[in-house]
Amino acid sequence: MSTPWLPPSAAFRRLPPPSAAFRRQSLAGEPLVPQLAVVAVGLASVAAISPARSEATFNRGEGRRVVAPAEPRASAASVWR
Repeated sequence: MSTPWLPPSAAFRRLPPPSAAFRRQSLAGEPLVPQLAVVAVGLASVAAISPARSEATFNRGEGRRVVAPAEPRASAASVWR
């Protein structure tokens, strides 16, 4: 079945602009909000995890290098008297 024929004036009639209450975001702006939310969650998680991971790495590696020279001196008999 075909669509009914419309005269040119009726086919290209302009619709009234939507009111401000029902105006939608543009198509370009719609994916922006979820993208910004994903970036914000990612940054927050990195900011939360990074200091703890850095401290663990320091304690495992650099902290051991700092403590290593002190251990033989601490186990000396003169320290325990």
